[in-house]
Amino acid sequence: MSQSQEFISRKNSLKKTEQVNRPDENLELSANNNNSRMRRELMEEAAYTAYDSVEHHKTFQKQQKAYNEVREQYEEQAYSSEDRYAQQHVTQPGFPEQEKSPPENGQPAGPGENPAGSRSAEGGADDYGREAGNSAEFIQGGAESPAWKSPTIQEVESRESGGITFGTAETPKLAKNSRALSENEKLQQRLESRRKDIQKGYTRFSAGEHSTNEKVRLRYYGRLDLTGEAELAHLGRLKYTGRITREKMTRDEYEKLLNRRGRKSFKRRTKGRLLFHGIKTITDEETLSEDELTASMKRNIRRTGRVAMAGTRRNIRTIKSQNNIYARLDQTRQREQVLRDKRERLLSDAKKKERKKQLRDEKSREQKKKLKKQMVQLQVQEEGNFFRRTKQGILIKRRAKKVRKQAVKRTMSTIFALAGIGVFFFIICIILFLVLIAVFVGSSEYYASAVTQNDYGTITDATEYFRKLETDLDEYLNADREALEEELEAEHGPDIYEYVYQLADFGFSANTLIAYLSAVYGSFTLEDVKEELQSVFEEMYTLTIEVKEEDREVSSYNPDTGDYENVTEPKKICYIILEKKELEEVVEPRMTPEQMELYKNYRLSTGGQQVYGPVMREDWTNLISSNFGVRIHPITKERKEHNGVDIAVPIGTHLYSAVDGTVILAAYSESAGNWVKVQTDTGWTVIFMHMDSLPVSTGQQVRKGDHLGYSGNTGRSTGPHLHLEVRNPDDKPLNPIFIIPQTCAQRGSEE
Repeated sequence: MSQSQEFISRKNSLKKTEQVNRPDENLELSANNNNSRMRRELMEEAAYTAYDSVEHHKTFQKQQKAYNEVREQYEEQAYSSEDRYAQQHVTQPGFPEQEKSPPENGQPAGPGENPAGSRSAEGGADDYGREAGNSAEFIQGGAESPAWKSPTIQEVESRESGGITFGTAETPKLAKNSRALSENEKLQQRLESRRKDIQKGYTRFSAGEHSTNEKVRLRYYGRLDLTGEAELAHLGRLKYTGRITREKMTRDEYEKLLNRRGRKSFKRRTKGRLLFHGIKTITDEETLSEDELTASMKRNIRRTGRVAMAGTRRNIRTIKSQNNIYARLDQTRQREQVLRDKRERLLSDAKKKERKKQLRDEKSREQKKKLKKQMVQLQVQEEGNFFRRTKQGILIKRRAKKVRKQAVKRTMSTIFALAGIGVFFFIICIILFLVLIAVFVGSSEYYASAVTQNDYGTITDATEYFRKLETDLDEYLNADREALEEELEAEHGPDIYEYVYQLADFGFSANTLIAYLSAVYGSFTLEDVKEELQSVFEEMYTLTIEVKEEDREVSSYNPDTGDYENVTEPKKICYIILEKKELEEVVEPRMTPEQMELYKNYRLSTGGQQVYGPVMREDWTNLISSNFGVRIHPITKERKEHNGVDIAVPIGTHLYSAVDGTVILAAYSESAGNWVKVQTDTGWTVIFMHMDSLPVSTGQQVRKGDHLGYSGNTGRSTGPHLHLEVRNPDDKPLNPIFIIPQTCAQRGSEE
């Protein structure tokens, strides 16, 4: 009854009471009573007007929640009582606990009666009701109820603790069924705790006792807790409220969420594919048409890749859908139903077995007949008639068969999906393995084709030997020309009037020479290539000495006039001509096409053993003015070892450290000028000579790429240049062009 109805009924009762108790002669008193009654009515109406509907609604919700909790506990206690009653029937399977003494009247029990101490189906129901009533009284009495446990857990724990037992009738199958039920229930609890949460927002209008239905306005799947209730608007008795609740996501909601995520993922993949093809179309600068076979292979590879990826994604979706929390919950619930059906069948079989045993124990034929009839009636009361039992058995078998089929289907689909994913990753691994092999083979081939198989010492000896041949010829032609002319006069006569020297410049590319030797010989020693170097040198430099008679205008004394006159006379002229071919023109015709390919690779990589950093930003490949090896000194004109290379760069060229190490020398020398020595931790040394200044000092630590100074023209020098030298830990000089790159210096810190 609402408060308004209660208020009206109270007014009517007051009126009836006053009409009965009021005498007709006390009119003045009735007027006073009317006034007081009016004041009381006004006060009650004011109290009703001040009634808060929102507060009343909250109170009602709390009471409803408490009532629901009590009802659930009542149901669980009643269910537990029923299950304990079923356990007692395992020990006493539907039969009375008969004492071996006969009934009081000495007659056996009739067909429709149960012996003393027996427990019929009706009695079981009465006990069930009493236990349920006791549970309800316990809950309503306000006592604190123990933590709830499922019937299966209670059975197992009670049996283990020695409380409730299954008795002698418990079979291994029944115990196995109990354990399976217990494990299944624990799995359900774990899965239930792992179910995903969803937060839903509701809004509602309310006016006094009347309120609209809640409308869903928000669905939030994140972990941030937004739950709560707030008043959005309030106008008199009209209120607009909103609240957000956290609930467990249903399977339909979870599948909708997965579908939405799948659609978003598909859109992202589509956009990414379109963007990739667009960028490829823009950046593709190929103008030649592709070969049809190549284009077809590319299309087939792309199509195969898309199909494989689609199949893998489908298999992953299958595994996720078959093994998500909600699917597994459904599986556990179905399995629980099957296990409970099996448990009922096992209990029924135990009852039948016990009844048959008692039937065999009876000695009287008439008693056996009556007992058998009683057994049939009891079975009908418990399980129904024959047709009902048959129908129920068929339904249970169908349900179990359906669950088994579904389990097999899920298992097979999961196995096939995992197999598909495994095959996909196996193919990917094979492809990666083949790629690694190709990279390894390719790198090996590149190493063999771009990195010379000879050490620094061998290639330095080869270039030094070729340089020695040049120096020998240079010394023969330029060191002492008087001795050369005397030799020529002795050979061609003393009347040679003039010597004409037409000599080419000496010099060669050490990189080209080593590339040629590595391409032709592979791994070699100096003794292996000496003859080849001599042959290349002879073809590269051609010396021609030729004596010709030519007319020359000479000054001759004329005795007739007594003066010197210019006359033309035939004279012997000795031409000394040195012609030079470029080294490339000499060595390239000597190679086969395969050797030519290796030669280009070696030449491009400069032997492929340049482990140090560059020393300048400029490309000094063609700026070498004096090679490594023996030479005729340009100032002293003496034959002398040149332990580095001279690089003709202008004064002020930035120089950088080629290694990480320590400056062990930074000083001035009359011959080397300003020079710097940088030594690595392994003992290798890089030397810079003829520098313009000394920005670094002895003992300073430098890193590869750090600025060391500038090139100059200090010391004994014929022009601005840099002398670059490299020595190994044994202090043996090596040709630096095979150790230090000739291009691409990285700028470090300048001081």
